[in-house]
Amino acid sequence: MSTSIASILGGTGLIGQELVTQLCNDDYYGTIRMLVRRPMQSPHPKVEIKLVDFKDAESVKLAMDGSEVVFCAIGTTKKESER
Repeated sequence: MSTSIASILGGTGLIGQELVTQLCNDDYYGTIRMLVRRPMQSPHPKVEIKLVDFKDAESVKLAMDGSEVVFCAIGTTKKESER
């Protein structure tokens, strides 16, 4: 099993969920870290949930420590963008 770590911001959204699925199916990554605002269950054995305070840069930095790559899938809903 690979020891490569990928971290994802925005992994609970539409695009982020698809990215998580793709990374879980990729043997290159042994661990996928989802940085989230609220507690949740891991969607896959390879996924570590990291509860972070996104207003605290050190919290985010610590959650991503050791990651080989970081993906950002943060977005907004169409409803929010129409306001």
